Amino acid sequence: MSEYPKSADTVTEAAIGGRVFMRIAVSSPQFTGEVSPEDFAGKYLTDRLRPDDMLVFSSQSIALSQKRYYDLSAVKKTKLAEWASKSVKKTGEITVFGDPKVMSAAMYELGSFRMVVGTLAGRFFGRDSFYKAAGRQSRFIDVISYDGRMLMTLCPDDAIAVAERIAYTVGCRTLIVDTRRNGGGIAASEEGLPIRDIEAVMLNAPMRVGNRRVPMCIIRER
Repeated sequence: MSEYPKSADTVTEAAIGGRVFMRIAVSSPQFTGEVSPEDFAGKYLTDRLRPDDMLVFSSQSIALSQKRYYDLSAVKKTKLAEWASKSVKKTGEITVFGDPKVMSAAMYELGSFRMVVGTLAGRFFGRDSFYKAAGRQSRFIDVISYDGRMLMTLCPDDAIAVAERIAYTVGCRTLIVDTRRNGGGIAASEEGLPIRDIEAVMLNAPMRVGNRRVPMCIIRER
């Protein structure tokens, strides 16, 4: 049984309120859905996890495997989306929606009214108000480069149920997380470390091995 990071993994640390957490970015291929996420996690994490570990699985990878995305090359900008994207850009915080194509796709997916209300809330009250008004699913929206295309990934379907299945397979608490922390989207298999602490632990994008993004990261308290 190997509970320690492998040489191909990347390990960083985060200190939160006097506690120190190891962030072990697991060296694995990208997850694209050829197998279920729980089978994928089981394959690459066999005998590597402790019961008190937390496993972070990238929401972008889950969404990609579920084909929950928009190809931005096929999205047409609307005038309303151009206005909204310019408005959120001025906050300096809600960066992913500063692209009018992303805003257009989000309006189509989540509703124009919701996104306009979120834009106004963000403009006057900041990032958290934007996401509160725009709704939970907006927190998971991200833009990734995949197979030569720019894709806007969405909130995974049944994210909590997916996290629960992975947790059952690997034997520890599992979180499906917007790993770039654009909106701080988190779906957890069970309660545990407070969401704010999880966000703090995930700062500075620890989900990389070299210059390659990976879908899984083990969070372990030292």
